[in-house]
Amino acid sequence: KIVTINQRCVYNRDGIQSFVHRGIILCDKIESERPDVIGFQEVTPKSITVLERLLPDYTFVGQFRSENFDVEGLFIAVRKDTCDVLGFETVWLSPTPYVPGSRFENQRNCPRICVEAKIRHRESGKIFRVYDLHLDHVSDEARILGIKSAFEFIDSFKDDAPIVILGDFNAKPEKKTIEFCNGRSDIRDVT
Repeated sequence: KIVTINQRCVYNRDGIQSFVHRGIILCDKIESERPDVIGFQEVTPKSITVLERLLPDYTFVGQFRSENFDVEGLFIAVRKDTCDVLGFETVWLSPTPYVPGSRFENQRNCPRICVEAKIRHRESGKIFRVYDLHLDHVSDEARILGIKSAFEFIDSFKDDAPIVILGDFNAKPEKKTIEFCNGRSDIRDVT
């Protein structure tokens, strides 16, 4: 079982939707559902500390997106008793994917990243890859540049491991970003 959760940042301006109010509810839901892998978006240094403390049965891998590796990021949580993390990597969705904090010129000032985790399912021994990403929240053009950058990263792996792409695309089904994703014959929406 694989899920994705945009947990929302720890900001006062979010009111009742803030992680301060939602964190315990999210952790209770995770405990009842027991997913094997969880992709989290909008993780802050404060919230990752809370998540790690409340979800000790999970290994967390990920990265904060800024040049200084702080503020907000993406983390993948892997259930320790069902799966092993074999490795993980982060790229910035930009023309320079290995330059921390880099971004496309025409996107908002928030750098965007993609975190990849290579995971082995213990019972079956099967290896798969999970990609967690968070696209620009304003521009379809920037989102498409971001998803193209993510696909270049995904396509760079030459193994036959199945992949799961999850995250916050910041796009409704009728937007060009989703149309672009649907244009790839090797992708299926499983929601």
